[in-house]
Amino acid sequence: MESTNDKIIDLLKTHLGDAKFGIIIINYVKKRLKIGNKKFKREMPFGKYKIKDVREELVDALIYLLSMDDSLLKEKIITSIIELLNILELIEMEEINNANSKDQRTYLET
Repeated sequence: MESTNDKIIDLLKTHLGDAKFGIIIINYVKKRLKIGNKKFKREMPFGKYKIKDVREELVDALIYLLSMDDSLLKEKIITSIIELLNILELIEMEEINNANSKDQRTYLET
C-alpha cells in the first residue's frame, strides 16, 4: 500500500517533472515530510486539510516574508503568495456557491 508521503511526492513529481529545480524541491519536501513524521509521530494526513488551512499557512509565510529585510526576491514571492491567496478565495467561493446551487458546474465549465 502506498504511503501518504509517497502520494504527496508522486503528485509533486507530476507537476515538477525531472528538472534539476524540481528535484531540489522534491528533496526538500521529502525532508520536511520526514521532520513532520517524527514531530507528529505519523504521516501527513492525506485529504484532511481544507482551503482554509492552506490559506492560514500561506498567510503565515507572508508574515515571515514581510518581516525579512527588503529585497527584490522578497517582493516577487510576496506577490506570488498574494496571488495564491486570491485563487484560494475564488475556489472557496465557488465551492460555497456550488453547495448552494443545483448547477454543480465549476466557474471554468460555465
